[in-house]
Amino acid sequence: MDKKYIPAILLITAGVLLLLYQMDLFYLSTPDLISYGFVVLGIVFLINSFSNPHKKGVLGGVFFILFGGVMVLMRENMLPRADEFGVGAFFAALALANLAAMLTKREKLGNLAWVIVFGIISGMFFWAYYGYYSTWYVIHQLEIFWPAALIIIGVLMVAKAYARKRRSLAVNG
Repeated sequence: MDKKYIPAILLITAGVLLLLYQMDLFYLSTPDLISYGFVVLGIVFLINSFSNPHKKGVLGGVFFILFGGVMVLMRENMLPRADEFGVGAFFAALALANLAAMLTKREKLGNLAWVIVFGIISGMFFWAYYGYYSTWYVIHQLEIFWPAALIIIGVLMVAKAYARKRRSLAVNG
């Protein structure tokens, strides 16, 4: 599909839905609109990413589809509506989106780091939801060990610079 048609298709779709809403034939509440809007936005990003040689849009597309899907399932009472579960699902969607981006792009180290970071954060929220520990315990631990995040980010920056230097040395001889 040609990219220039996507805005027109989105406008036509939005116009049809709004017209049906005005005629009382179709109703979406604001949370429903946001949930389904995330899924549609993710699909648009994924469609655009297939035509992009650098696969830009995979990260956003997968994230919006996954998180929008989770929000739809939470609204339909198929998933729990607890705050810990929702925040955990948000970070899990970010982790899975980075995993998809890592599998489709050449730059893998940065995405792998974010998969690990977001996976750990989502796991902490899911564990709090299922009652393995108190949320206050996590907050207390974060207050103590937040400098570890600076150390990890610094190590990742050094590793990325080292990998880039090795790549340029291999290319230049």
